[in-house]
Amino acid sequence: MKPRAPKSIPTRAIPDQFEYRSKKKRVGAKSLNDDVYRYVCQRAADFINETFHIEGCLLMPSRDALRDHLMRILESEFEITNSYDSRGTKTEWTITDEEAEGMAARAASFALTEWDPYYFNKKSIAGSIGGSRGKRLPRLTDADLSRVDGMTKAQAAKRLKTSTATIGRLRAQAKDRPAFK
Repeated sequence: MKPRAPKSIPTRAIPDQFEYRSKKKRVGAKSLNDDVYRYVCQRAADFINETFHIEGCLLMPSRDALRDHLMRILESEFEITNSYDSRGTKTEWTITDEEAEGMAARAASFALTEWDPYYFNKKSIAGSIGGSRGKRLPRLTDADLSRVDGMTKAQAAKRLKTSTATIGRLRAQAKDRPAFK
């Protein structure tokens, strides 16, 4: 399963950074690098959103500026070592400097290519419409209930093709309304 895109990137999945490698070498393998790459892509999208929406900057950051920002994030949160020094001191949170630079560059390119400035507007519009569309209209009306007035709950439920609990609930609601008699 391919990783999903960050929130601010509309529909494309985050590209697999190891597509060029043979699938035989990594059969469904998940590694620290995969998780770090997804994290860096998310932070790149967050940085672009912050500069565009919060700070109000209308220019996109350059690829190099975004890559440098991502490298600072990687250096502050992970142990980045030289590939020659990492032979004996490799820990769970260690990545090599070549891997870090490559991830930062790929994540910067991906975020700048896929980022949508209208993402938040589209989501807020979709959210405001969703509630009004999602509410179902009542299937049975007062006219339907008046047709079965005088029948038992079971007979009324059979005639209206619903449950006896629904008939009971509608009759209780009708008693509260003064127009129904």
